[in-house]
Amino acid sequence: ENGFVATGGVLWDRSERWILGYNRHLRFCFVNEAELWGIKDGLELLLERNYDSVLIQTDSIEAINAIQGQAPNSSDLI
Repeated sequence: ENGFVATGGVLWDRSERWILGYNRHLRFCFVNEAELWGIKDGLELLLERNYDSVLIQTDSIEAINAIQGQAPNSSDLI
């Protein structure tokens, strides 16, 4: 649904050591968009820290499909 939402995530290294956690408020958007914003924010943080190999884990099949190009482009993020 469309409503006031926040997004965030946790970043781990290959040895499963915590790197950092992050979050932010998004105001009003769809849940699927919040999932994509969370992934995008995490990727940007990793790039800033010079990580070049990433495994994305999410429980959102809609986000997975959008990233893999298997969903209609309903967001400005993709």
